[in-house]
Amino acid sequence: MFDKPFSDFVAVVKGAGELASGVAFRLHRAGFQVVMTELDRPSCIARTACFAAAMLEGRKELDGVVAVRAASVAQALAEAREGHVAVLADPVAACAREIRPAVLVDGIMAKRNLGTSPDDAPIVIGLGPGFTAGQDVHAIVETKRGHRLGWVLMEGSAESNTGVPELIDGQSISRMLTAPTAGLVKARCQIGDRVRAGEPIASVASRPVVAAISGIIRGLLPDGYEVESGSTIGEIDPAAEREYCWTLSDRALAVGSGCLAAILELWPKLSGAEELPARARGRRPRTSPGDEILGATEFALLGLLADHPAHGYELSKAFGPEGDLQQVCKVGLSQLYAYLAKLESLGLVAGAPGGQAPAAPRSGGGRPPKKVFAITDAGRRQFEQWLGRPVPGTAYLRVDFMAKLFFARRRPAGELRELLDGQIEVIEQELAELSASRAPGYRAEVAQAYDGFARAGLDWLTSLRAE
Repeated sequence: MFDKPFSDFVAVVKGAGELASGVAFRLHRAGFQVVMTELDRPSCIARTACFAAAMLEGRKELDGVVAVRAASVAQALAEAREGHVAVLADPVAACAREIRPAVLVDGIMAKRNLGTSPDDAPIVIGLGPGFTAGQDVHAIVETKRGHRLGWVLMEGSAESNTGVPELIDGQSISRMLTAPTAGLVKARCQIGDRVRAGEPIASVASRPVVAAISGIIRGLLPDGYEVESGSTIGEIDPAAEREYCWTLSDRALAVGSGCLAAILELWPKLSGAEELPARARGRRPRTSPGDEILGATEFALLGLLADHPAHGYELSKAFGPEGDLQQVCKVGLSQLYAYLAKLESLGLVAGAPGGQAPAAPRSGGGRPPKKVFAITDAGRRQFEQWLGRPVPGTAYLRVDFMAKLFFARRRPAGELRELLDGQIEVIEQELAELSASRAPGYRAEVAQAYDGFARAGLDWLTSLRAE
């Protein structure tokens, strides 16, 4: 079985309101590891139908997807790797500079751009009005109800905000509950309650807020929120079923689907980035240093293709019983093709039909031509950078460094010695830090064991350099 196609990538969604939650839901289901950013106390009125509720409750589940409040970027990435949607208190999405996501979606719904730039990620998408595609985002998803809801715009802007709520069952402005004055909200009803026209729903600074129509309360700010005069504090849906108050709306899912369609259309853009987006590994064991998006086997495939183009079956022989790389990289044929598809999606290799499989023709013709893969200029640059940099510690000598050594031995002696010199320097620094450790008890035993591993690695590297 192949992994989901985006399982190695992080998507940052600015905002965790209703429409942003539809985006996060779709991206999470597609395999992305999703981090959402929000205010510490969100002002989403439809809070029971959006992931912003996790900021107040610590956890929010919608249609089988669980969102968890994270206290830091590190925790957010850990939660995302564990299969949750992480929600972080970060109104300006400053975390994107540290995370380096493959995709960033501005779902704040401010009706204007509050600071999103196309440089924020390889793919940047804006929801609704306030953005210009090709200028401050790469694409826009239409959020206005109607025939064009969810459409992807690669140029121009979404339909302008009229300031008038859209019609639902013939009702527009009358659906909205607005503050008659500035002050603190005091709710008299709850989301999901059925109310009648003229019934008091809440109060602001002791002044009542009365329902103009009958229906279900679909959104309402909780007690204690301070609001300005004329701001929206709730919404009544004249047509909705009560259970809809706790599920993602059709509009949110349509916008989320449009966002996913925009990503698929823009995905080749990733191949034009000089620096690959950061890796966010899922539940698989972590073997590659830091946040590298490619593992040792994927870099090894680039190295093999740097020699000459080849089809998947030919490449698999290098990892089979007779191949030297089998000692370091364990990969089955189906997973190897998944790696090649990933490398192709990143623009690091290019595949094209080339050659006929050696088999007798069947009825209807022979087998389809095998796909031959060739490394691209971007792939060659990524491989050369990987081959020239040491791994960051002893823990990565067994797989990542050994894979580098396989290819470095094919190079001039000077390049191999340069790699060994750099790696020895890294391990010596690791030993110095371990020696300076003053951890007591069990931690001291662990540090002593790591010190032994590092010294053994240093001895081996030194002997290699002496050859």
